[in-house]
Amino acid sequence: MNARRKLHCWVWILVFAGFSILQLNDPDPLPWSIVYLLCSLLWFAELIERQKIWIIHLAAVCFAFWMGTLSQAPVDLFELGVPADLIAEMSPEKPYIEEAREFFGLGICAISLLILFESARLTKSQQ
Repeated sequence: MNARRKLHCWVWILVFAGFSILQLNDPDPLPWSIVYLLCSLLWFAELIERQKIWIIHLAAVCFAFWMGTLSQAPVDLFELGVPADLIAEMSPEKPYIEEAREFFGLGICAISLLILFESARLTKSQQ
């Protein structure tokens, strides 16, 4: 693996590890810390060239399904609020803010796993 790909892996590893740690302050830290930690570990597996494509697939499908359960929140965000609400304080009057954040967080995870899948696929085809 060349230095550029290693750096790319380290960036994703550190981003998701950081997200996982930040989630410890969340009202429901366990599922979100696990999601971000899983993404970090999958990128670490890519770094050490021990990735399993089926695990990447399974995680991506689970994240996409979970996003589907939260898909109304971004719609509500844009209909009832403004995009700036994403960085606003949470309030009981605007429950869609937290769910929209969760939706976009899962989206970041899913996109990174699509990138990881392509990277892993290319690595496998070169072997």
